[in-house]
Amino acid sequence: MCPFVPGAWERQTLWLAPEEIADRSVQAVVQRINEYKKLFLHAQPMDGDDANSKAIVVVFTDVSADRAKDFFDDVLGRVPAPCG
Repeated sequence: MCPFVPGAWERQTLWLAPEEIADRSVQAVVQRINEYKKLFLHAQPMDGDDANSKAIVVVFTDVSADRAKDFFDDVLGRVPAPCG
C-alpha cells in the first residue's frame, strides 16, 4: 500500500476508482493508469501540506486471482512507481 493513503484518508483527499479490465490488454490498462496519473497531478489541493497527502487507489474489480499476478507484474513493469 502506498504510504500516502492513511494521510489522504484523514484529509479527505483519497479517491477510489473502480475499473473493470477483464477484456482489456496490458497496454490499455497502462494507458488508463497514465490517465489517472494526469488526473492526480491536477487534482486539488496542488500546494501546501495537503498536496503531499492525496492519493488515488484504482480498484480492479473483475480480475481473477489466477490472472492478477502475471497481468499486474506486466502492467507495473510499464508504469513508473507512483510513490517514488
